[in-house]
Amino acid sequence: MTAATLGSLEHYHAAVSDFMKQLPTLLGVMIGAFGSYVVVMRGDRARFRREQAARWQERQLAAYTDYALTLKKTVTLNRRVAAHLGHDSHPHPLPHADAAAFLVDAADARSPAGEGLLMLGSPEVADAAHE
Repeated sequence: MTAATLGSLEHYHAAVSDFMKQLPTLLGVMIGAFGSYVVVMRGDRARFRREQAARWQERQLAAYTDYALTLKKTVTLNRRVAAHLGHDSHPHPLPHADAAAFLVDAADARSPAGEGLLMLGSPEVADAAHE
């Protein structure tokens, strides 16, 4: 072998030796980067699930509230009619003839609210609404 070949061979071995010395550090950085990626992705998924559950609960609460308000309106009208007939102590009695249009409106408002309740409510709530 010539001196030039020996020199380039020694230079090659020195470069490989330097790379081998830095390999554990490089592997540590790669493993750390991968670990960080996994932790961030899991955190994002968990946050997304929590936010989605919160939005779902807000929609359920809105559906329950809408249905309860329309149902309360119907019950109040029926109590007023019952008070007119002497069967309830509601302070504002209402004759049935005057209440008919209000009762129809209340029933019309309750139907879409009931559909929202069936779509967004739990199975137990949907079963109770059917009954």
